Amino acid sequence: MTEDINDEAFMIKMGLNALSTFQAKLDDATWQIDDTPIAKLRHISLHLSVVNGSLAGLCEKWEHEIEKDANASDNLKNINTEVLQDIIADLFMHAAQLSNIIETSAYDALSQRVTKNIKRFAPDSKINLDP
Repeated sequence: MTEDINDEAFMIKMGLNALSTFQAKLDDATWQIDDTPIAKLRHISLHLSVVNGSLAGLCEKWEHEIEKDANASDNLKNINTEVLQDIIADLFMHAAQLSNIIETSAYDALSQRVTKNIKRFAPDSKINLDP
Protein backbone atom coordinates (compact mmCIF):
# COMPACT_ATOMS: atom_id res chain seq x y z
CA MET A 1 0.00 0.00 0.00
CA THR A 2 2.78 2.46 0.90
CA GLU A 3 4.45 1.86 -2.45
CA ASP A 4 1.17 2.60 -4.27
CA ILE A 5 0.76 5.84 -2.32
CA ASN A 6 4.36 6.83 -3.08
CA ASP A 7 3.78 6.15 -6.78
CA GLU A 8 0.55 8.17 -6.73
CA ALA A 9 2.23 11.02 -4.86
CA PHE A 10 5.01 11.11 -7.44
CA MET A 11 2.52 11.17 -10.33
CA ILE A 12 0.52 13.94 -8.66
CA LYS A 13 3.70 15.94 -8.07
CA MET A 14 4.81 15.60 -11.69
CA GLY A 15 1.33 16.47 -12.98
CA LEU A 16 0.99 19.57 -10.81
CA ASN A 17 4.50 20.72 -11.72
CA ALA A 18 3.66 20.28 -15.41
CA LEU A 19 0.38 22.17 -14.95
CA SER A 20 2.17 25.08 -13.25
CA THR A 21 4.80 25.23 -16.00
CA PHE A 22 2.12 25.13 -18.70
CA GLN A 23 0.08 27.81 -16.92
CA ALA A 24 3.11 30.11 -16.71
CA LYS A 25 3.59 29.78 -20.48
CA LEU A 26 -0.11 30.35 -21.08
CA ASP A 27 -0.07 33.42 -18.83
CA ASP A 28 2.95 34.82 -20.68
CA ALA A 29 1.01 34.54 -23.93
CA THR A 30 -2.48 35.53 -22.81
CA TRP A 31 -2.63 37.19 -19.39
CA GLN A 32 -3.38 40.89 -19.62
CA ILE A 33 -2.99 41.90 -15.97
CA ASP A 34 0.59 41.34 -14.87
CA ASP A 35 2.16 44.70 -14.05
CA THR A 36 2.78 43.67 -10.44
CA PRO A 37 2.26 40.44 -8.51
CA ILE A 38 -0.44 42.09 -6.37
CA ALA A 39 -2.31 43.23 -9.50
CA LYS A 40 -2.27 39.68 -10.80
CA LEU A 41 -3.30 38.28 -7.41
CA ARG A 42 -6.16 40.76 -7.17
CA HIS A 43 -7.33 39.90 -10.68
CA ILE A 44 -7.19 36.16 -9.95
CA SER A 45 -9.34 36.81 -6.86
CA LEU A 46 -11.92 38.45 -9.13
CA HIS A 47 -11.85 35.45 -11.46
CA LEU A 48 -12.32 33.14 -8.47
CA SER A 49 -15.33 35.21 -7.40
CA VAL A 50 -16.80 34.72 -10.88
CA VAL A 51 -16.10 30.97 -10.65
CA ASN A 52 -17.76 30.82 -7.23
CA GLY A 53 -20.77 32.67 -8.62
CA SER A 54 -21.02 30.21 -11.51
CA LEU A 55 -20.94 27.29 -9.09
CA ALA A 56 -23.53 28.94 -6.87
CA GLY A 57 -25.75 29.48 -9.92
CA LEU A 58 -25.60 25.79 -10.79
CA CYS A 59 -26.45 24.81 -7.23
CA GLU A 60 -29.22 27.38 -6.95
CA LYS A 61 -30.93 26.04 -10.06
CA TRP A 62 -30.65 22.50 -8.74
CA GLU A 63 -32.04 23.55 -5.35
CA HIS A 64 -35.15 24.89 -7.07
CA GLU A 65 -35.56 21.63 -8.99
CA ILE A 66 -35.39 19.72 -5.69
CA GLU A 67 -38.16 21.91 -4.27
CA LYS A 68 -40.37 20.82 -7.18
CA ASP A 69 -39.31 17.17 -7.01
CA ALA A 70 -37.43 15.63 -4.06
CA ASN A 71 -36.09 12.90 -6.34
CA ALA A 72 -34.18 15.57 -8.29
CA SER A 73 -31.52 15.65 -5.57
CA ASP A 74 -29.86 12.59 -7.10
CA ASN A 75 -30.51 13.46 -10.73
CA LEU A 76 -27.49 14.92 -12.51
CA LYS A 77 -29.66 16.07 -15.42
CA ASN A 78 -30.35 19.14 -13.31
CA ILE A 79 -26.75 20.31 -13.54
CA ASN A 80 -25.05 21.84 -16.55
CA THR A 81 -21.99 19.60 -16.80
CA GLU A 82 -20.34 21.80 -19.44
CA VAL A 83 -20.39 24.77 -17.06
CA LEU A 84 -19.16 22.54 -14.22
CA GLN A 85 -16.25 21.36 -16.39
CA ASP A 86 -15.34 25.00 -17.06
CA ILE A 87 -15.41 25.66 -13.31
CA ILE A 88 -13.10 22.70 -12.64
CA ALA A 89 -10.66 23.86 -15.32
CA ASP A 90 -10.71 27.43 -13.98
CA LEU A 91 -9.93 26.20 -10.47
CA PHE A 92 -6.94 24.21 -11.72
CA MET A 93 -5.65 27.14 -13.75
CA HIS A 94 -6.07 29.67 -10.95
CA ALA A 95 -4.45 27.33 -8.41
CA ALA A 96 -1.43 27.04 -10.72
CA GLN A 97 -1.35 30.81 -11.16
CA LEU A 98 -1.42 31.38 -7.41
CA SER A 99 1.41 28.94 -6.80
CA ASN A 100 3.41 30.58 -9.58
CA ILE A 101 2.90 34.04 -8.04
CA ILE A 102 4.43 33.01 -4.73
CA GLU A 103 6.95 30.76 -6.46
CA THR A 104 5.97 27.63 -4.61
CA SER A 105 5.13 24.17 -5.82
CA ALA A 106 1.43 23.50 -6.22
CA TYR A 107 2.26 20.01 -4.99
CA ASP A 108 3.79 21.37 -1.78
CA ALA A 109 0.67 23.46 -1.17
CA LEU A 110 -1.57 20.43 -1.78
CA SER A 111 0.61 18.16 0.34
CA GLN A 112 0.54 20.58 3.28
CA ARG A 113 -3.24 20.92 3.07
CA VAL A 114 -3.81 17.17 2.74
CA THR A 115 -1.54 16.56 5.73
CA LYS A 116 -3.54 19.05 7.83
CA ASN A 117 -6.83 17.42 6.78
CA ILE A 118 -5.55 13.92 7.54
CA LYS A 119 -4.37 14.97 11.00
CA ARG A 120 -7.74 16.60 11.63
CA PHE A 121 -10.18 14.11 10.12
CA ALA A 122 -8.32 10.77 9.88
CA PRO A 123 -5.39 10.82 12.29
CA ASP A 124 -4.99 7.04 12.13
CA SER A 125 -4.74 7.03 8.34
CA LYS A 126 -1.56 5.86 6.63
CA ILE A 127 -2.12 8.22 3.68
CA ASN A 128 0.78 10.59 3.18
CA LEU A 129 1.80 12.61 0.13
CA ASP A 130 5.38 13.02 1.39
CA PRO A 131 7.07 9.63 1.02
